[in-house]
Amino acid sequence: MPVIKLLTTINAPIHIVFNLSRSIDLHKISTAHTNEEAIAGVTSGLISMGESVTWRAKHLGITQKLTSKITAFNSPHYFTDEMVAGPFKSFKHEHIFKEEDGAVIMTDVFDYKSPLGFLGSVADVLFLERYMTKLLTERNRVIKQFAEDPELYKNLKIFVTQRRRAAKFVPKSALSSDWKSQSFATSSRCWVHLQFHSQLCVSASLRDILQHIAV
Repeated sequence: MPVIKLLTTINAPIHIVFNLSRSIDLHKISTAHTNEEAIAGVTSGLISMGESVTWRAKHLGITQKLTSKITAFNSPHYFTDEMVAGPFKSFKHEHIFKEEDGAVIMTDVFDYKSPLGFLGSVADVLFLERYMTKLLTERNRVIKQFAEDPELYKNLKIFVTQRRRAAKFVPKSALSSDWKSQSFATSSRCWVHLQFHSQLCVSASLRDILQHIAV
């Protein structure tokens, strides 16, 4: 059961960092490379205690849906979201915010279980943990950029209005070279390029990927 822990230092007021971290709209911007869309529950604005959101996105060449719910909330210091339905067996994502020396230390603790037991563990070693770490790191970098730049923060609504073309409106520096360099070709069957090991041919979901590893 992998646990991913990330610490990000942000030079901005704690309430701004906290709100950007629970902003549905900023999440859409930070995941423009996966075409992530909120399709049910809270689909814009700030998500709060007891509320849920269902996301549809393309990860590893496969379109998937995932529903998460806010299960703990203490503004502006802490909140937790947990998966209700989706490709993982489970996940719990803790967001912790602490003021220190005039800055905010934002800590992410992402605790997840892959499906299919041993095969899920194999997937973690091959690619999944690395992939999830990149997703979270990219998200945090965009949060930091918006929190520290008053103009970006002020004009967030413009980015939201144009979210279908988000990649054109987010500054080039907001999309890391890691994501630009990855190539995912899709057709009726998806060929997924993995940095660790060549390619896997998949067709439907994360479970299909894990089952294919066993072949």
